[in-house]
Amino acid sequence: TVCGAGELARQASESPAQLRKNVTSPGGTTQAALDVLMAPDGLKPLMERAVAAATELGKKVVLVDGSFQFGDVGVLLNLNPKNRSMLDAVEGGEPDRDIVESVMIDHSTGIRVLLAPPSPEGADLVTPAYLRKMIDMLRETHDWVIVDLPSGLNDHTLGVLDAADQILVVAALEITTIKNVRLFLEVADQLRPDNVDVAVL
Repeated sequence: TVCGAGELARQASESPAQLRKNVTSPGGTTQAALDVLMAPDGLKPLMERAVAAATELGKKVVLVDGSFQFGDVGVLLNLNPKNRSMLDAVEGGEPDRDIVESVMIDHSTGIRVLLAPPSPEGADLVTPAYLRKMIDMLRETHDWVIVDLPSGLNDHTLGVLDAADQILVVAALEITTIKNVRLFLEVADQLRPDNVDVAVL
């Protein structure tokens, strides 16, 4: 289902938001989950408040979509990953400041955004080492580098967590989520026991 949705989004001329309406069953579980995430107090306003707080302080902020197969940052911020994404940086060769700068998108909120590849197969081209180099470069030129990661742990996410100064875990009040958050906190404690600040939202 997920692979099919990604391929549909890649090929379709309609926006991801419209496609979601076209293919989700009214009253179904997928629609119910999306309703929570897209609610007035869901994920989008949380991201917007965090970004607004940083920009109001005059900070240079970049938001990186670290969910390379099925990133949602572009959808939440109404940006089209087909225009520019980190895949364009990979195709440009070894990362340097000019390449990374050229693939970022300026958002109306005042932040800069580095989108995930527009299709799932592009995720394999972004290696953990390449991602870490891009993040290190962004840290040199921005006050805040916010990376939106998927829920699973892999070489990409572990590399980002290893570089993080602060980790924010977005969780729902469900027993399975609470169990997974507890396991993640144990992993985070083993990764960076002394100098990482972890908060659960």
